[in-house]
Amino acid sequence: MAGISKKKVKYKNGTQKIFYTISYRDIYGKQHTKGCYKTMAEAKKHLNKFENVNPSIVDITYEQIFKCFMENQLKTYSHTTQENYKLYTKNILSKLFPLKYDKTSSIYLQQFIDDIVQEYTPYVAQLCLKISKAACNYALKHKLINENKFLAVNNVIVSPKNNKHLTEAQEKEVLKYCKILYPKYYPFLCTLMGSGMRIGEVIALEVTDINYENKSIKVNKQFTKGQLKQGTKNRARIVQTNERDVYITSDIISVLKEHVKSLPVGTTILFPSQVNGYLSDNNIRRRVWEPLLAYTGITDRVRIHDLRGSYVDIAFAHNASIKFVQNQLGHAKAQTTLDVYARNSQDNINSALDDLEGIFKSDEM
Repeated sequence: MAGISKKKVKYKNGTQKIFYTISYRDIYGKQHTKGCYKTMAEAKKHLNKFENVNPSIVDITYEQIFKCFMENQLKTYSHTTQENYKLYTKNILSKLFPLKYDKTSSIYLQQFIDDIVQEYTPYVAQLCLKISKAACNYALKHKLINENKFLAVNNVIVSPKNNKHLTEAQEKEVLKYCKILYPKYYPFLCTLMGSGMRIGEVIALEVTDINYENKSIKVNKQFTKGQLKQGTKNRARIVQTNERDVYITSDIISVLKEHVKSLPVGTTILFPSQVNGYLSDNNIRRRVWEPLLAYTGITDRVRIHDLRGSYVDIAFAHNASIKFVQNQLGHAKAQTTLDVYARNSQDNINSALDDLEGIFKSDEM
């Protein structure tokens, strides 16, 4: 609620001036002082417009809801997510800003999301709905609104991206050519393919991150956009720790042992550049990865990031548990591993059929 305060100002000549101000808290809980009124009556006359800032008195606008979410909650998300949310809010969701939240229905919001599907793409509409739900959930949590109307809006169906995964045989072929053509990057590519880590996480690895006895690598940082950042991509959603142990096979351990022996004395970065700095992911893509695909005869567009999906396919084909694969990739939720990265690959199909072979065989058949 807004209130009126009496102020006195004394001047050097001994005279004093009395005036009145209006104090109030906005929807974000911040204290504000406005006005400089000569009389109490004048202050009371303008009191109502300041009281209207309080959402418990009048309807809150979408602009206030999204601004509150952006200023208070969004900072807990990863940098990339923050940038995406700000961009979509500014360019698309800002069309809702002038409207009063209580004056719009879930039917109107459903049409709003449907229009985004038509004007842009289902993916854009899906992300806009996700942002809207998060913003209103935050407002609901802090009692700025009484319900989240976006929960009644139908989820947007998005066709899965046509990302190509490499099969186990294709990965072996790529590694074979890498050992011949780019031997310096062979240990790097082995680690990337055999761990499920992000390329930025592998680039940031240090020699001391390897635990040879446990066959594991400590992942607690990433090199992205030319900067070394502590923690991993999902650090905002992991409460207990900002790191994880990624496990690798004995074959990769052997490759890494030989690789470490070849490093110059005093080198701390596991895969250093020629000037003993961090590798450039763009240079790896252009100078190593794309040529390797060409030499191997793989014509499909396969990104380095798609190797994470390839790792999931291969791990499941060899009967790895979902919890193991989830940890390897560093996902906060197993659902992300299954829905976004996993594919029903031919290797998975063959493995499943081999395991089922003979189960349904009848002596009478």
